[in-house]
Amino acid sequence: MIVESKSITETDLTCDVCIVGGGPAGIVLALELERHGIRCVLLESGLMRPSSTIQELSTADILDRAHHRPLDEAARRQLGGNSSVWGGRCVPLDPIDYETRAHLSLSGWPIGSEELTEYWQQACDYLMCGKADFSNSASVGGKFPSLIDGLRDDGTLQTSLERWSLPVDFAKEYGERLRASTKITVVLDATCTGIGFDDDPTDVTSVTFRSTRSPDRHRVVARNYIVAAGGLETTRLLLNSDGVHRGGIGNHNGKLGRYYMGHYEGTIADVQFNSSPDKASYDVDKDGAGVYCRKRISLSPTLQQREKLLNCVFWLDNLAIYDPQHRNGILSAAYLALSTPGLRRCLAPSGFYRAATNNTQYRDFTSHTANIVRSIPSTVTFIPPFLFRRYFAKRKVPRFYVRSGGNRYAVAYHAEQSPLVSSRVHLNEQTDTLGMRRLTIDLRFAPDDIDSIIRSHRILDAHLRKKRLGKLEFLSGDLEARILTEATRLQFGCHPIGTTRMSFDPDDGVVDANCRVHGIRNLYVVSSSVFATSGHANPTLTIVTLAVRLADRLGRAAVKGQTKTPVASLP
Repeated sequence: MIVESKSITETDLTCDVCIVGGGPAGIVLALELERHGIRCVLLESGLMRPSSTIQELSTADILDRAHHRPLDEAARRQLGGNSSVWGGRCVPLDPIDYETRAHLSLSGWPIGSEELTEYWQQACDYLMCGKADFSNSASVGGKFPSLIDGLRDDGTLQTSLERWSLPVDFAKEYGERLRASTKITVVLDATCTGIGFDDDPTDVTSVTFRSTRSPDRHRVVARNYIVAAGGLETTRLLLNSDGVHRGGIGNHNGKLGRYYMGHYEGTIADVQFNSSPDKASYDVDKDGAGVYCRKRISLSPTLQQREKLLNCVFWLDNLAIYDPQHRNGILSAAYLALSTPGLRRCLAPSGFYRAATNNTQYRDFTSHTANIVRSIPSTVTFIPPFLFRRYFAKRKVPRFYVRSGGNRYAVAYHAEQSPLVSSRVHLNEQTDTLGMRRLTIDLRFAPDDIDSIIRSHRILDAHLRKKRLGKLEFLSGDLEARILTEATRLQFGCHPIGTTRMSFDPDDGVVDANCRVHGIRNLYVVSSSVFATSGHANPTLTIVTLAVRLADRLGRAAVKGQTKTPVASLP
């Protein structure tokens, strides 16, 4: 069932497992535990729809506002969490992302990709992104053409697929199942304000929650507790819960809140192909089940190790819509629509339309209008079917792509950020309306990260030239500055990674291989904050996979009557 905290009269709620956070991870955990007959209370800070009063609880002191999104864009407090504005991209981390790499300090997860593979399909089912197969060789019987005519996987490059969700808003998709459940109690407007202990500092005995509309405090008493409140809010809750554990739960080594990462993304080069314009696989395509997929290029693991590179993937994209020199009416129409207040809010989240239009250097509306006038037939023909597929179809097309008659495309990248001890979040002296200390976000960048992105592009360029397939044309003479400019345009914050990192040794992180907080018998974290390294991939698929894995282990332990036994001790 789903209730609001204002309707609760009991001081204490009891259950088998208490879940803090009603985003994708929390909802999947609850539904998976229900299958095992386990009673859950799921505490969600928000309501079914956004509330500015509740959203304000997330406000943080961001030291580098140029490169980090405000948290009202990066972290949604409502049932379903960020899935309410999620684009739907689903892609797993690569095996190399889990490995210890000599050239990347603090790399190496205590689990490998093979330990998550068995849970991929369940995660994909929840995300509605089809078959858990991301290899290009298995792309629907060879339906997808080569990304570039003549390009083959080899020791330098490899291709893979990313899959796209419907996308799924978890509150809408799974709300009825939650309401109908007799095993799950979802409490809305229930912000967790503390994690409590009695005599044993290794055993959580309760969590406290409050409403924004009532001074009353309530507790949940359970056997196991899972914090799945998003990367930053999860970390903030652990830091604030410092009554027994000085500096916060899991901060015995000073690592809680450290190693804050995200992903670099943007465009620093266009590609000019030598082949016929109809030979570029620039668009998304559908597999046999109707799931949208897109092909990507990455550098092979062997080459990454040899050249001491961080992971980086590339895909073809439209030329920048804000630059009217593309001379394309469809791109100019998109730019003008996303530049129009009111209309743009109906078309895209604020972070997207700002990133697409905020380059003031190209704010030339006259030239964009001229582009549209020159290509009225093609523009008018394109728009209605695209609007239907993007906003009204059940399975929505992720975005629009326009074939380039000149066979020139932007090369978009999505790249790994290395863990730095100085890149961190910590508490400051300000408090929110519930008395919780707020976060200070101190995001840092490593010069080696930027160098790795540049060298990866140069390797791709050299390979295209060697194979006589085309060439990259860089968009700036100062690529370091361009990468930081792109980081300003697109901004970090949507992928909060690393602040409760997973580690072999308790001295090196916050949680163990099973997401259990080191030194605490019955407290777990499921969030991108547990990632030891960021890898190249959007984190949603991996987060949901970790949720399914933990629920499976807790469910098997419950069958044996061992729900308080550390999961790591299970056979």
